[in-house]
Amino acid sequence: MSKEKKQRPSAVWIAGGLAVLAVVLLGVLWFVRNGSDGGQQYLWYKGKPSQADKAPDRKNEFVIGGTDLPADARIFQQYGIASQQICRLVYEPLVRVTRAKEVTPVLAASVAFSEDGRTAEVTLNARNFSDGTPVTAQDVVDSYRLLNEPISNNPLKPVMAAIEGMDAYQHGESDTFGVQVLEENKVQFQFVSASVDNLEALNAPIVKAAEGGSFALGTGGYRIDWMQGMEEVRLVRNAEGKTDLPYEQIRFLNATRQRIEQSAEDCSIDAVQINVGALADRMKEAGGYDIYAYPGGARAYLRFSAEASPVVRQAVNAMFDRTAFWAEVEPTMDAEGGYVPAEPFVSPTYHGDTPFGTEGNPKKLAKALEEERGEAVLYLRMDSSAFSMSRLQILERQFQAYGVRLEPVYEGEVQTGSTYDFTFAAGETGTPEQILWDGAAEEVVSASAERIADQLHRDYRQVYGVLEQEAGEYMPVIPAGAQAVYWAVLANARNSDIQFLLMG
Repeated sequence: MSKEKKQRPSAVWIAGGLAVLAVVLLGVLWFVRNGSDGGQQYLWYKGKPSQADKAPDRKNEFVIGGTDLPADARIFQQYGIASQQICRLVYEPLVRVTRAKEVTPVLAASVAFSEDGRTAEVTLNARNFSDGTPVTAQDVVDSYRLLNEPISNNPLKPVMAAIEGMDAYQHGESDTFGVQVLEENKVQFQFVSASVDNLEALNAPIVKAAEGGSFALGTGGYRIDWMQGMEEVRLVRNAEGKTDLPYEQIRFLNATRQRIEQSAEDCSIDAVQINVGALADRMKEAGGYDIYAYPGGARAYLRFSAEASPVVRQAVNAMFDRTAFWAEVEPTMDAEGGYVPAEPFVSPTYHGDTPFGTEGNPKKLAKALEEERGEAVLYLRMDSSAFSMSRLQILERQFQAYGVRLEPVYEGEVQTGSTYDFTFAAGETGTPEQILWDGAAEEVVSASAERIADQLHRDYRQVYGVLEQEAGEYMPVIPAGAQAVYWAVLANARNSDIQFLLMG
């Protein structure tokens, strides 16, 4: 991607960062907000609490099993699920932004964006690292330097590239970037352009390198006490931090198959990510686990052509049944890597009443489609593989129920000038916001940047409302589904504490 393109507001959104965390943990974050009191939507298998009782001497400890434990002490520079979970427990950001788009100042006492949305002055709260030393503006600058080193794989690096000069620093081409000390407790950020990523960049963990190669210090409720690379990491309470969790110690273990199967017998692991199949069946046989399936990783969309009219987009949105579609394509709970319906995970702050919902009357839209083009027909761009043909058959039945004929337009024909209305795009790993704005016209980008800048200046915590409006107006994609990720959780420990621990 060229530097010129990175100056465009849309390209900063496309750059990715709005939650690379969310690429993997998106569903759990939504579940934390809505699932536990909302009918357990993603509870796949309900275990028997009487068969999953932790020993009394383990009540003060929580154990998480994973397959991607960090390899070395610089956990904040690593990408995996476990590293993200550890960072959330040990380090805190200036401003926390959840996938539910709830914005909460943490280490920041105040954040003031300029009128053009490109400068932010952050005043710090009086907080201490785990060694008792106060957090200063210089610590913030040094933290962003560590997080963005060329060797770092911190998942928020694409977001932090919104900072002036940070892209060059990340590639080893410069030693400076747009974060500087104003006062001992005040730091200034200078950004490339007005973008929601300017707020997301403040969501990075603030760390302090320790002397002698020890673990970096943080301000969170726990500190890193010990680790064996890729095998185990032990956290203990941070006397300088605060947490509502009841556990004195949290351990992350490499979840080998043997260890998972053993856990099914003795509850030695409180929560573990598993594949579906033999291990899931083993958990079910043990009877003591709840198993949750939530969206994470690659996503699937129905993506429109640039020429698709509002009537076409509304008709496809109203007639496409996500749940029925995936139930026919592949039984999601029976196959590893299966998809689950993802409509609550694509719109930036999905409320159910946006154009991403299905409130449109499909019969009226079918009639409007016929009036617009002389016949009730939609053209689906696709390849000729067997899998694509099976998708076509399912979609044909869904649309035919409303009197709309679906005609395939094969890839080779598109290249010779044939038009199409929409296409099915599976396996996309970009964040929802990246895909949402991909291909936006310059005039749309410019107008959006002005509104984003104004909202950042007036109240940065409400900026996602503007993004939601933009998403509804442009609507270039319809969410189809997201690959399922599965967590097995001890039934007698099912509570808000576990949800917090799993959301990373």
